[in-house]
Amino acid sequence: MPFKVRVRLVGFVNDVENFPCHFDYKVGEEFTYDGERFEGRICPGVMLTMVPTIWHTFFLGGRAYERIIFRYSGLSAKDPSMKPYDGIGFRPLKTVPEEAQKKAAIMVPAERPKELMGGAGFACADCRTSAYFVVEPYDLASGGYCLPYYK
Repeated sequence: MPFKVRVRLVGFVNDVENFPCHFDYKVGEEFTYDGERFEGRICPGVMLTMVPTIWHTFFLGGRAYERIIFRYSGLSAKDPSMKPYDGIGFRPLKTVPEEAQKKAAIMVPAERPKELMGGAGFACADCRTSAYFVVEPYDLASGGYCLPYYK
């Protein structure tokens, strides 16, 4: 069963002060897709990465991303002495390091997740600002060819 999809801008990964978003997106802006039409403002710079992500979420909800290990594991640091234990030489960290970049946490939070994380995300093609959006299903799709399946 297809889902309605909500897309929300959660932050800018790069230097938005020196290279502002030319579409003038603001953090928190949203647009939606209901199976028939989009509602909201959509910059052409996000279409390349947006369409596959929305397509996955539209048909699969958040289920396609449940098995991505890095979204659930804690932080780690390079430590060659741990190679006998994990095969590659990393040590788990108990706390988030002070020097951890806050911007990197837009895509993958630095804190350990406490619940199952659903949904997906994508960034715009402008590498100077890289607006980062999250995509989530929020209802059953009610537009286009989705209508006859359950009404």
